[in-house]
Amino acid sequence: MDLAAIVDDEFIQPLRGAIVAEDMVATRQLIDSLSFESEKTPDKDTVRVYAQSYILELRDGEQYKSPPKIEDIELWVEAKGLSGILDPYAVLGTILSEGTSWDKLGGSVLLQEIISEENIKRITDIAVEQKKQELINFKWL
Repeated sequence: MDLAAIVDDEFIQPLRGAIVAEDMVATRQLIDSLSFESEKTPDKDTVRVYAQSYILELRDGEQYKSPPKIEDIELWVEAKGLSGILDPYAVLGTILSEGTSWDKLGGSVLLQEIISEENIKRITDIAVEQKKQELINFKWL
């Protein structure tokens, strides 16, 4: 398995699962933004992971620092089936004065577990160990 496959299995897929489990899928903008690109050169493998920047604010419970635009809140209200029930401007006002639900909880524990230095080191260790095994099992001529 190459580095891109490891990152997909050990980071991207768990991240998608956490987003679904935490019900962060109303407009699908966040989950649809998850992607990665891989680059291999003779001396290194690189994988870059991309997502909406506010994923870190959801992780850390700091979304109030850059609250969503009213257009995004309108999309969210509509996606949740709350049009006519929730006023998007009232939602924005609450976010500005009190923060979001994630702010109040201190962020998403699932996202904190996945998007962490410890998890990235764990994934790197898996890739290094796998590369070692490939070299050990390589049939030298």
